[in-house]
Amino acid sequence: MMWMRKHAPRSGDSPSHTSGARADDRAGPGDLLRIWRERRRFRCSRPRRGPDRVQVGITDRCNYRCLMCTMHSPLVTGLPPESQRAQMSLNTFRGLLRDLKHLSGTVQLDLVGVGEPLLHPDCLQMVTEARQFGFRVGVATNGSLLDEDRSRQLAELGLYKLHLSINSGSEEVYQQVHQNAPAGTRQRILDCLKEMNAHCDLKGIDRPRLALACVIFKHNYRDLPGLVRSAAEVEATDVHLMPMGTTPETEGIALDESQWQQARGIMHEAHQLALQLGLTTNAPDLLMLEQPGTCRDVYREVPCYVGHNFSLIFADGQVRFCCGCDLTVGNLNDHSFREIWRGSTYAETRRQALGLPRSGKAPAGCACFQACPHWRDNVATHQCLHPHSADPEGAPWVR
Repeated sequence: MMWMRKHAPRSGDSPSHTSGARADDRAGPGDLLRIWRERRRFRCSRPRRGPDRVQVGITDRCNYRCLMCTMHSPLVTGLPPESQRAQMSLNTFRGLLRDLKHLSGTVQLDLVGVGEPLLHPDCLQMVTEARQFGFRVGVATNGSLLDEDRSRQLAELGLYKLHLSINSGSEEVYQQVHQNAPAGTRQRILDCLKEMNAHCDLKGIDRPRLALACVIFKHNYRDLPGLVRSAAEVEATDVHLMPMGTTPETEGIALDESQWQQARGIMHEAHQLALQLGLTTNAPDLLMLEQPGTCRDVYREVPCYVGHNFSLIFADGQVRFCCGCDLTVGNLNDHSFREIWRGSTYAETRRQALGLPRSGKAPAGCACFQACPHWRDNVATHQCLHPHSADPEGAPWVR
């Protein structure tokens, strides 16, 4: 039960998909009604309401060759040429927006995938139209194509979040990781972010939330405190750390056990520094995730709610159940998102995910018990749906 006590939702951290229900004894009739409605939504295997958050990869093409990337690393062989990689059409994207608006419930749309979204010729138009539909929009980018004009445009469009894959705390390590990046690129990106913030302040518009991100591997794990200092320099709000996925060709640059031992201490140091500088990090959750058995312990008591509040869409139209599994539930080139969302494959997978504590069996292709990227959100959702119990039967929950 230690993970439950340590990872209850933090102040201001109530997930949007739980309507902010309070997990305390002062819940009034309005709170109880919201909780009841949310419980009904999650019991339905074919929900009328759409996902709260959708992650869309609009292109699989990238201008960088990051060493640790499973799709673009120079270490990985047999990959297709960039020109032959998938790219979502503007019409397909528009159809997705219409479906999400019709379903209702979607709050946030993140343009993030295995490629660089700013390479897509219609990226800014996609952000514009998503904002016109009323969605909160985030963009995850390596930042190499940001310049003064483009960053200002994104800010003026009302971008909610800009997620920068910097993967380093210094220029030297940045060059080791992003081997085809021109010298000085890292500092140019940081300067561009500062200028964007200044432009927002001058125009009186909201700044996008800035997050500096890092995939941790042998070349950069010692650089994490520097990453935090860079985040503070550009007045970012978050530092996001990610474990490295591997292919047979990239296993040699992943952290070995002794390096993971060092990395744990460095992550703790980086997290403490971030707290001092007023930044948030996911370091505690990543450290918990890396402990053997964490996810299995979670899903003994907590269902997976991802099938109701999240969807992942690739540039080739594939719709995946989540970013921690290989299960494809449909393709936008064959069916509309509305049809896929309410289809039989999605419904059956939802039933299996919600039944994890009872069955102890993950849906086919899902890594629920190994390294689930959504475990933290599932714990938070469950606590808001069942504020006084570990499960619907009423076992003790909040300590």
